[in-house]
Order: sequence, then structure tokens, then C-alpha cells
Amino acid sequence: EDALLRVGRQTGADEQELEAAKTAVERAWSHPLLERARASDARRAEVPVALTTDDGQLLDGVVDLMFREGDRWVVVDYKTQQELEPDRDRIMAQLAWYLWAVERATRARTEGVVLQV
Repeated sequence: EDALLRVGRQTGADEQELEAAKTAVERAWSHPLLERARASDARRAEVPVALTTDDGQLLDGVVDLMFREGDRWVVVDYKTQQELEPDRDRIMAQLAWYLWAVERATRARTEGVVLQV
């Protein structure tokens, strides 16, 4: 039994929800960005990040995916919502501080991508 079906059954998903999830996963998995990630010799998924800003604010979160490409890290933030525009400022702010955290931790350049799945 594949993981998607197992999780779907555990969460009580119906057949239509399972099919929609399967389609989203297949579409994301075939995306050129994830092909680049698979080609990388260094990739990480579900990376916890935390840092304190200059004004003392604690920021924490989880980077969905990051992979090294040349001399930089590509940071990918997955979004599953249908419409991103209403939350665009929040989404971009979140990605910006993920990039900042990864740059501070790796001392390498970063590139950020929001991938809607």
C-alpha cells in the first residue's frame, strides 16, 4: 500500500480527496524544479529553522525543501491553497526569512521559490 493511500485512510479521506491528492503529488513530482532537486547532490526536506532577529523577535518554521545547485541553495516553500494572491505578502515574507536563515546557516547564496501544488 503506498504512503498516500495509507495517510488518506488514516485521515478519513474519501476517494475523490485521494484522487485529488494523488494528482497534486504527481504534478508536483514531475515539475522541473523537483527534477532539479533530484539531480542535486545535497538536498534536505522538512528542515526546522529558528533565528532571532536584530530586534529580538524569535522566528521559527520548517523549510519544505532545500537543495544545493552550484554555489547556492534553492529554498522551496510548498503551498497547497487554491489562491495565493490574498496571502502573497505573508507568503513572500515567510520565504524571505527562510532565505535569510539558510544564508546565515550555510554562508551561501540562496534562491527562493514558492511552488503551488
